[in-house]
Amino acid sequence: MVSTELVEQLRRLNRVDKLEVIQLLAAELANQENNLIKSGASYPVWSPYDAVDAANIMLEALNAENSGLSSVIQQDIHLFQMIAVWGKQASNHCCH
Repeated sequence: MVSTELVEQLRRLNRVDKLEVIQLLAAELANQENNLIKSGASYPVWSPYDAVDAANIMLEALNAENSGLSSVIQQDIHLFQMIAVWGKQASNHCCH
């Protein structure tokens, strides 16, 4: 929390000094944000590449609701099924 004494000192500054304080604080915040990602470090990133199980669960839910759906939605379901099969084949051939 900012002390009341500091707030009072900031209020007494002239316009130019206040702008300099704003600039200083903005630069400080930007510098802190730039330090969040370290050069050369590795960070985990989620990818749907190995999410075959999630795709299969979604397909099961879609297939359960499949009766009476339009042909466009049925084509989408078929596309999801092909993607799930492709993903399963790719994960079986990939070296982990």
